[in-house]
Amino acid sequence: MATHRDAKFPGKPYIDPAPMPSSQPHIDELGVTSAPLKSASFFIGEHCKDVNEDFMLCKNESRDPAHCLKEGRRVTRCARDLIKKLSDNCGKEWEAHFNCLEQHNQEFY
Repeated sequence: MATHRDAKFPGKPYIDPAPMPSSQPHIDELGVTSAPLKSASFFIGEHCKDVNEDFMLCKNESRDPAHCLKEGRRVTRCARDLIKKLSDNCGKEWEAHFNCLEQHNQEFY
């Protein structure tokens, strides 16, 4: 049984097939993987409730993805803000929690 598989295009950088329009200002990604996001999910839900609701209302108005880019950027900024606060104020505890999730198949039990 193989335990490693080579990358499909190891010598080429990833090119986004649907890049953001140049008219939209750049915003950095959150920079965390699924375990830290899941660990922070309850806090993100509470901290970013208003901007998330605005984003969902916008998404219900139109099926055009470009219609809600501004609201989506606000959601990303809010989540980045919370992740920075978690790192600054309780980084060791948060890291212990998301490492525990990582080691236990990301299950809350």
